[in-house]
Amino acid sequence: MSTTPFEQALSQGLEATRASATEVALAALRAASRIEPAHPLPHFLIGANLAASGQPEAAEAAYAESLRLDPAQGVARFQLGLLQLLRGDLAGASTTWRPVLDDPAEHPLRLFAQGLLEVARGNTGLAKVLIERGIDIGPGNAALNADMRGVLGRMTSAGAVADRDAKAAANAAGQHFLINNYGRS
Repeated sequence: MSTTPFEQALSQGLEATRASATEVALAALRAASRIEPAHPLPHFLIGANLAASGQPEAAEAAYAESLRLDPAQGVARFQLGLLQLLRGDLAGASTTWRPVLDDPAEHPLRLFAQGLLEVARGNTGLAKVLIERGIDIGPGNAALNADMRGVLGRMTSAGAVADRDAKAAANAAGQHFLINNYGRS
């Protein structure tokens, strides 16, 4: 079966990502985005790699481009909002998450976004309820659920979690989720 240069570059990028070879992954994904600049997936994956490698500003730009190309990408939108929240831009995260927050009440991404916004507002009790509900109804996304369990664990272990601790947990969860959730968006 013959594959296109785009498919080859994308596949190389995914393989390198899974092997934690960030520079190789970024080179392959950038090649894929040059081959098909209107395809949102390479931009999404570039954002994921940049976020995981500690380059949140560049990751935000890549996620924003991915969403510009396909505004319906819930996972890309969730990750962009998470990065905005982690840098203290509650208003930006709320705006980015607006379409996710308009999802049906029982949608996991909506519940996770609501929960993380509540963490940022200091409402850890409500945050815990929302995140737990998202996990309960979202069994199909094991990587994201594991990461949200990590957020809950950090919240619980600290008792009444300070915002900075919850944000650190959310950051770690977001980075782990990015790596484990490729191809599921």
